Amino acid sequence: MPKTILKNEHECSDDIKEIFDEIREGFNCEEISDYFLLLAHNKGALKSTWLTYKHILLEGVVPRQIKEMIFLSISLSKGCHYCSSSHLALCDMYQVSEDSIDSIINNVESLNPERIKRIIQFSLKITNEPKSVNEQDFRKLIDDGLNMEEITEIIAIATFCASGIQIAQAAGLDVEQGTVDYLIENNLSIGF
Repeated sequence: MPKTILKNEHECSDDIKEIFDEIREGFNCEEISDYFLLLAHNKGALKSTWLTYKHILLEGVVPRQIKEMIFLSISLSKGCHYCSSSHLALCDMYQVSEDSIDSIINNVESLNPERIKRIIQFSLKITNEPKSVNEQDFRKLIDDGLNMEEITEIIAIATFCASGIQIAQAAGLDVEQGTVDYLIENNLSIGF
């Protein structure tokens, strides 16, 4: 059970309901996640978070598969069951290969291709050891063919993911039943 109270969608103001409609359209979903129901207690928090999701996760230059792999790897490294479960399901929905998912869960060093492995390692370094990011890290990504627009987006994705994890963990969010059912139906597990 969450540590906090989730907002009842039917009791929300019209402004909040409009944001929920945008979220449904953006994510092509029927249900509003508990994460957004929590944020609905504060219109500014909900709106700014949604706009960041919209511009960083749904739009941008980095492919959605890679973004989900970043979210999954950081969620796992931070031990967030809620986020790890959600982004594992999304990795599967966006057809991230079973081998890639297995590598992210069990050993990022075995992730292939090398370019993807370096992106994931860079993302983890940003969230776990930001002061250790150096010019060589950027050079490796540039040598892999990434430009500064893509690298900057990866930085934004990683830091936004870390912020979302802190919110989910502070609130003690439980994995929604729909996500649990999807993971079971598709024989997926994050291992904790």
